Amino acid sequence: MPRASHTTRAHALAAASAWHRDWSTIGDLALTGLAEHFIRQGATDVHHLLPIDRERLLQRFLQYVQIATAAQPDATSYPSSTGQLELGRLLVEQLQSMGLNTARQDQHGLVWATVPATVPQAPGILLNAHLDTSPEAPGHDVRPQIVKPYVGGDIALGGAGQFIRASDCPALEH
Repeated sequence: MPRASHTTRAHALAAASAWHRDWSTIGDLALTGLAEHFIRQGATDVHHLLPIDRERLLQRFLQYVQIATAAQPDATSYPSSTGQLELGRLLVEQLQSMGLNTARQDQHGLVWATVPATVPQAPGILLNAHLDTSPEAPGHDVRPQIVKPYVGGDIALGGAGQFIRASDCPALEH
């Protein structure tokens, strides 16, 4: 694997770690309000919202990164890869299972859902993200691994003699 990919994957690993740490706390608070709203609306499948099941969150993240969503620069249609449609369908299923019955995917692969405000006259909230990944980072045959507990230093990538070097990715030292 070229050195650029090591760096790209190392940064993705560091970003995922920071995302999990920061959004777990924020998510706990936000989803508490969502669960209360869904219960008031008659939803019965909200047990998974309170509190955040970190193992379920991790498993979903691992499922997402294994879907090849790399943008295809030469594509003439949008989305540019079938993986983006696949990830979108999965997200719609998961949103609907959480009580967001308006969740849908449009002809361009974009996922839409409405989360109404839980405070009278307050605006709703829109969360938006793109489903494609950079074509410069390989997106197929991804085999994520969990390093628990990570105690610092280099991370071996499987048994192929490849490493994410802490010296190449200072974020690993945090």
